Amino acid sequence: MSVRLRPVLLAVWVLLGASLSAQAYGPDLKAENLNALDQHLKAAGSTYKSEPLLASYLAYGQNEDFVAALLKRGCNPNLKAPGSALSPLSLAIVRNLGPGVVSLLLQGGAALESRISGYPGNTIDVALDKQEWENANLLIKANQRNLPKGRLVPSDRFKDYPAFFLDDLVQVRNILRYGELSNTLVWNLALAGNSKKVLKYLIEFQIDPHLNDPGRPQENGVGLDLLATRTDLLESLLSDGLSRNQVNFDGLYLRLFTRKALDSVQALKAIDPVARPSVFVPALAAGWEFLGSVTNNLADVSPADFLGLYRHALAHKDVVLVRNLVTADPQRVRPELYAEALDAGFDLFLLLTRNLTDLKDPALFQTGAANNGQGNLMAVLWRSGPGTRTLLERIFEKTDFPTVLSLIQPMNPPREILEGQTFSADYHRWMDRGNKDVLSFGFRSPGAEGIIQGTEIAVAVPSGTDLTALVAEFRLSGGQTRVGSVLQVSGQTVNDFSAPVVLEVTAQDGSQKTYTVRVTLSPGP
Repeated sequence: MSVRLRPVLLAVWVLLGASLSAQAYGPDLKAENLNALDQHLKAAGSTYKSEPLLASYLAYGQNEDFVAALLKRGCNPNLKAPGSALSPLSLAIVRNLGPGVVSLLLQGGAALESRISGYPGNTIDVALDKQEWENANLLIKANQRNLPKGRLVPSDRFKDYPAFFLDDLVQVRNILRYGELSNTLVWNLALAGNSKKVLKYLIEFQIDPHLNDPGRPQENGVGLDLLATRTDLLESLLSDGLSRNQVNFDGLYLRLFTRKALDSVQALKAIDPVARPSVFVPALAAGWEFLGSVTNNLADVSPADFLGLYRHALAHKDVVLVRNLVTADPQRVRPELYAEALDAGFDLFLLLTRNLTDLKDPALFQTGAANNGQGNLMAVLWRSGPGTRTLLERIFEKTDFPTVLSLIQPMNPPREILEGQTFSADYHRWMDRGNKDVLSFGFRSPGAEGIIQGTEIAVAVPSGTDLTALVAEFRLSGGQTRVGSVLQVSGQTVNDFSAPVVLEVTAQDGSQKTYTVRVTLSPGP
């Protein structure tokens, strides 16, 4: 039914007024600076009423508060900018600025035009042709207030439309009887006009509003943009018999999330008690408060739903959302998310594991536990991730060996399970930190090998050997040894073995073990 509109090139800024130049107030309009406008007009001896400020501003702007302020200061809502054929009201319709601006202009005295330059028809025709139903509703009602001789008559292709905006149930029945309009158009017009009688009749007449199309929840559904912000109207329709199955609630929520309309979301939820997991992630994307509003403060979120919310927060590396989810999540541990969290950032992984404290408590990961730990902690930490690295190795990469050790110790794993890890060398050193045994002891010259029994070492050397200047060769399991205060170096340090010598071995962990070396001369042949 719609006629394709001819394109119009709008002059974004054409102001060559006689009393005040465009250069004088143009920047002030763009900045929406009323104080500067006041000063420029006063300096030029001009007034708001005599300048085409509204037309100039609406060529690009749409701030309702600023439009209201200009009208309050006396701007003429019918004054066109020099070089432009469009009045402020026509600009609002052509640019589809919405009912807020259109309503302000009509209240300020803007006149409907019998023809808008460059478009086929009058002000009402253009609004209808562009499917600006709410704007058309406002224009038709303003038109009805005019004297009969001053009314604008929509073109023939729109002759039936005013019946819906004016709640003319008799005419609407005739239109429906002869099938002159599609169901989609019928509902759009009735919703835009807030026509309670017509809407109730449509429900009773069981005309499908096409408010629910699960295949395209964000795009389809008649009047969704209207109903999204008019929950009072939706509630009225439901009370009049509109089936909830006919309403695309998902689509309504998605529109409100896009608009960041929290009050409307809360109002919609008040009449929609059903849990709708399909909108939980979009709600979280809009903000934590939106998620709370559509989930009864997360009471409707199942453990499986939490996974989707976490994955959204991790994908967007949103620290605040992850922290909020961890606080609200009734399931303590989420090992299936650990690799994703590490990919997103170590700070997020720390949040998810409560600064690694969860990974130090094996009881949290017992299979079948109420929190669904998904196997034991050892399996989680040794689970391979990207590049076949285990979770422990990825933690080691981001921290240090003491941190990894703090995770390993509570489990006391078999030593062999740690072989081949990037931190294996560190772990071996740590495991050997208390080693302080003398494994062998003797002399190269003269050649003699000692016998070690407990902490006693006995060495027999050939008869005639000078015991006062012998160099021992020894091997330790770990640490270092001293004789008195002298650090011993195998094969280098000279000691007097004419009397028993005390070796003090100190391990890496600081523990000590004392050996006594006794060297004797073998009997001659």
